[in-house]
Amino acid sequence: MVQQLGLEDWAWQIAADVYRLNLYSRLTGRAAPGDAISDEQLARAIRESFTHTNDAAYREMVE
Repeated sequence: MVQQLGLEDWAWQIAADVYRLNLYSRLTGRAAPGDAISDEQLARAIRESFTHTNDAAYREMVE
């Protein structure tokens, strides 16, 4: 019996993990502890980035 590997699902998961790491790194300016980002860590980094954003930077993000 041939077992399907699910390579497409695996590739999507890797892409999502890399995106989360890059976003966390960009928002916080540091690498993730243990190279894994929890939903809570990412949400906190996003919230904190908005509290430290000035009006000009916010307008640029929206555009």
